Amino acid sequence: MVQVSPPYPIHLEEYLSFSNQAVISLINTSQQSFQLKLRTTISGDNGIKGEIKPGWIPAAPILLAPFENKILTGAQLRDHFSNLTGNDLQLSGIDAQQIFRTETLPEGHYQVCVQALELTTNLPVSDDFGCTSIFLTHYDPPILLAPANGSSVQKLTPQIVHFTWTPTGIGGQTRYKLTLVDMTENGLFNPNDAFGPNIYVQPTFEVDDLLGTTFIYTINHPPLKLGHQYAVRITAYDPMGTLAFKNGGKSPVSTFEYIGLTLANPNDQKTGDSQNPGTQTFLSQICQDGPVIGNNTPIDGQGLIGAGDELQIGGHILKLTDDITWNGTLLSGKGKILNTWFHIPILVEFEGLKVNSDKVVIDGFAKARDDNNSPIEWIND
Repeated sequence: MVQVSPPYPIHLEEYLSFSNQAVISLINTSQQSFQLKLRTTISGDNGIKGEIKPGWIPAAPILLAPFENKILTGAQLRDHFSNLTGNDLQLSGIDAQQIFRTETLPEGHYQVCVQALELTTNLPVSDDFGCTSIFLTHYDPPILLAPANGSSVQKLTPQIVHFTWTPTGIGGQTRYKLTLVDMTENGLFNPNDAFGPNIYVQPTFEVDDLLGTTFIYTINHPPLKLGHQYAVRITAYDPMGTLAFKNGGKSPVSTFEYIGLTLANPNDQKTGDSQNPGTQTFLSQICQDGPVIGNNTPIDGQGLIGAGDELQIGGHILKLTDDITWNGTLLSGKGKILNTWFHIPILVEFEGLKVNSDKVVIDGFAKARDDNNSPIEWIND
């Protein structure tokens, strides 16, 4: 009897030599002792067949005493097949060199069998084969989820972009590589050319040996350029070489455009009688109407509203931080938008805001600022 436990090996020699994850049971029902060798075969529904040549002599023959039941596991099987080489294997249905070159069996249903032969005569001690069936599959490559393919990524200060992809393989064993190419800088129009086999394009950034399925691109990495198109590919691999991935583990190539970010008054963008003159909105990829403001009377906030206070602006929270000044009913200075869709603060500056007694901005806009602010200013409330 033979048993092979998942995850199933991807290498031919691991089936023919049972070097890993296999258990073989031998039962001697006679009064005679035997010195044995194991003859193994593997055959697939894809036409592939591999077996050990009859002339092979094991490094450590198996001694089976009368009426003995013997169970062979990893260490014993490795000793038995320790001198097995590629020259001892016979293959059909596939080019042997392809197997040795890729070191990987194709996907398919396989039957793995073992038979015990008497060492000196090469004759089977039983007519029975011990067989087991397996379905060998390769893992799908990862797929980049964010940034979405063809999307626009808005610049934040400091620089931050979240990359997220689907998991594959076996957690804790699979590693990932992220490769980023500036298509605009390299004059590329087809994103696949960024990773094409015929030309080499220097990656803008590359990192590997990632265990998780996220990577945060920050100010510690090369600065992304406004208006540039970028191509991204995630590659899954197994440093131990025991997992196989379709397409070499390479994800489909995704692209995104790196663009600027503004906070602005939609009244500058729309006309019509239905406008609320105090409506504010956060201009992102989708414009939407802001809240309706009932109190449109501005106040002079000197001594009432200053650094550390929070205002409502277009449905968002604006926390005042630096250079806060009042000129009558006009408020100027710097701050940060706290409740953004990106779940991180956005540093902004503003001039001439009008605020009502409910601490709601009723006129004016705040715009994202790009002044190389430190991460401490960015994250501290």
